Amino acid sequence: MKSKRNINLDIIKIIATVQVICLHNSSNAFIIDKNHWLQNNNVIINQLLYYSGTIAVPLFFMVNGYLILNRGTIDRYYISKKIISILNVVVFWNLIVFVANLFKGNIKNPIKLVIGSLIQRGYLYQFWFMGSLIIISLLAIFLNRMLKNHEEKYLILLISLFVISTIVDIYSRFVLVYPMQSYVIQTFRLWTWLFYYMLGGLIGKKKKNIQNFSYLNNGILLSIFTVIVIFLEPMMAVQIKIPYAEYNYDNILIIVWSTWFFCYLLNKPLKISNKFNNLIISLSSVSMGVYIIHPTIIKVLGKLFNTSLPLNNIISLLLTIFVSFATAYVISKIPYVNRSIRM
Repeated sequence: MKSKRNINLDIIKIIATVQVICLHNSSNAFIIDKNHWLQNNNVIINQLLYYSGTIAVPLFFMVNGYLILNRGTIDRYYISKKIISILNVVVFWNLIVFVANLFKGNIKNPIKLVIGSLIQRGYLYQFWFMGSLIIISLLAIFLNRMLKNHEEKYLILLISLFVISTIVDIYSRFVLVYPMQSYVIQTFRLWTWLFYYMLGGLIGKKKKNIQNFSYLNNGILLSIFTVIVIFLEPMMAVQIKIPYAEYNYDNILIIVWSTWFFCYLLNKPLKISNKFNNLIISLSSVSMGVYIIHPTIIKVLGKLFNTSLPLNNIISLLLTIFVSFATAYVISKIPYVNRSIRM
């Protein structure tokens, strides 16, 4: 019997996808380089839009952990198939970049392009996420069995990762006054990604228990906490002298925000029509395509809009969301090519 689709997870994926667009689109609106950002009143809105996207990446890892680690069985065949699927996507899009460079007379080693994208190098820098996912997938069989059969050990490992993340954040802010994470490529910040991945898995197993915590289901409290964290993040960035949200993922506030946001949306009872239900599924199914495509859309629109102006930034953001989802949807309807946005 086929299991019922969890539409709440689809909604989380859509929101995370929109948030990652906020992150990348709005970073161009006030960040000059890793050590400097524009200082004027006009960019406050841009900053808030940018930091509203901080939990996008944690949510993506939590969704993956929720889905994978709560499967009935995971074997080598399943993991091999998943990794090959990820690599097919990475190779396909890097071949497009290779051909585009070829037409410009710029010959690049395609193997280096693929490897580079997996470690946040080159045009497809966002593929670092796939690189981390490949590494974590190699641990999925072990983690799946541990969650099912040795929950205490699973909790010990999860708490250990939480402690490591907290220590990294505290040391960065109060001792080094510079992000320790900056010395490690995002692909290999596995203490952070594995924590969120395993947290998603644990939430999946304990979903019924989590529903009993009424404060987690309080949308007003969550909204207030969300606003507080988003307003605090610019100050957190000043504390470590670099404005990028990626250096806040280990922070306790972001961990609480991500966990609360995930649990709230996961447990939210939904009464929606079949048409809206199908729309959500359609948008969710192309979320990876949007993740792949949106940086290119942002670059194109960046030549048309001065996004340091809040209104232009908002227009650019809305256009990027619409064009990215529309393009990914069209790709999803093309036979064979649609595999390039599925993992």
